Amino acid sequence: MTPTPGLLGNITNGVSALDPTTGDSDGYAKSKFANLAIASEVLGHEWRTHRCMQSVLGGKVSVERTVHGDGCGKPHYRGLLTCGSVWTCPVCAAKIAAKRADEIKSVAKNAVAIGYQAVLVTYTLQHTIHDPLDILLTDLKTAIRYNKSGRAHERFNSRHGVLGYVRGIEIRYGKNGWHPHAHELLFVRPGVDGNVDCDDIKRSINQRYGKKLADLGYLVNDATIDVRTTGTDNETVSQYLTKTAVELEITGNELKSGKSLSPFQLLSFADQHEYANLFREYAHSTKGKMMLTWSRNLRSLSDLDELTDEEIAAMPDGEIETETDGEIDGEVVDGEIETELILVLDRVQWKRVVAAELRADLLLACDRLTALDLEMWLIHSGIVAAAEMPKCRSRRTREGS
Repeated sequence: MTPTPGLLGNITNGVSALDPTTGDSDGYAKSKFANLAIASEVLGHEWRTHRCMQSVLGGKVSVERTVHGDGCGKPHYRGLLTCGSVWTCPVCAAKIAAKRADEIKSVAKNAVAIGYQAVLVTYTLQHTIHDPLDILLTDLKTAIRYNKSGRAHERFNSRHGVLGYVRGIEIRYGKNGWHPHAHELLFVRPGVDGNVDCDDIKRSINQRYGKKLADLGYLVNDATIDVRTTGTDNETVSQYLTKTAVELEITGNELKSGKSLSPFQLLSFADQHEYANLFREYAHSTKGKMMLTWSRNLRSLSDLDELTDEEIAAMPDGEIETETDGEIDGEVVDGEIETELILVLDRVQWKRVVAAELRADLLLACDRLTALDLEMWLIHSGIVAAAEMPKCRSRRTREGS
C-alpha cells in the first residue's frame, strides 16, 4: 500500500510553536493547524479533538502576546476550547510535549548533579502488518510491568543504584504495520570506574521483559532491548522521549525508502481511506492511555508542578513556565511581564477564520504585520468588515491588571 500525498478538500493548504527539529516556526505552526483540521474531519464530532481550537468558550476570541522583559513571545489564542489530547491533537500535543520535554530535561540535569547517570533503554516487540495496535500496546505494557515487579527488579535496582525512570511511548507505522515501542530514561549510579555497565542492564532487563514477551508468543532476540548511555545532551534526550507528539510533516520519501511514519504524518495521506482508518485505529487504541510514565518521587527532584495534559493544553502559551522563562537567546533578562492584546474577534468573525482555515495564518499576520497592515489583511481575508475594525483594536496591559 503506497500512498500518494493529497488533500481533504483544501484543508492542508491552510502560524505559535517552534519546530523542534528544523526551527521553522511558520511552517510548523501551519502543519499543526492543518493536521488538526484533518484529524478533526477523520475522527468526527464524537471526539473532543473535533472541537479543539475551534469552539469558543465565551463570547470572544482574543489574540495575545506575552512579553517577557525586552523580548516578545509569539502570538497565541485565548478563549478557545482545547482537547488536551497528546495522542490525537497536533496543536495540544506540541504544547504538552514542549512542557514535558522541559520537565525531563530539568530532572535529568538535577539527577546528574547529584551523581547519577542517565541511560536510555528502548523496549521493542516483534510485529507484523496484521497485528492490531491495541494488542501490541497491551502486550508491551504487560511485559514492561512484569520487568518492573518482584524481587528480581528490587535486586536490579540495588545492583545498579537506580534512582528512578521516566518512560515515553512512541508509535510509528511502516511496511510491517504498527511499531509501538517505549523509550525509558533510567537514572543509575555509575561504577567505581565512572562507567555504567550497559551490557548487564540489557541482559537483566531482557531476562524478565523478554521472558514475558516469549510467554505472550513473541519472538525475542538481541534487538528486543537496546541500552545506551546518553552523555550530557539532556535536551535531545528529552525531546526523544516526546517526539511522537511533535513529528508532523513528511520530510522526504519516507515510505518509498521504507521508513516509518508518526501517526500525525499519516494524516498527510488521510484522503486515502486506508490511512484515515489507520489514524482512527490509533486514536481508539491510545484513548485513555498515558504517553509518559514517571517512577515514584522522581519528579520531586525538580519540584515540578503536577499539571495534567489537559491543564497544560488549556494554558495560553505565555503562561506555561519553562526552564528558559526570563531568558532571551539564552541570556537572563529583567523586567515586568506584560500581555499585549493584539486582536479581539466575536463568534461570527471567528467562524470565518475557521471556515477559511486561517487559524495559523492569523497568528502569523498578528506576529509580522503592523497594525494598519493587519487591518487590511483582516478585511481582505473576509474575517472582519471595515466597519467592525474599531472593536478589534489592540492594547497592552501588565500581567494581573
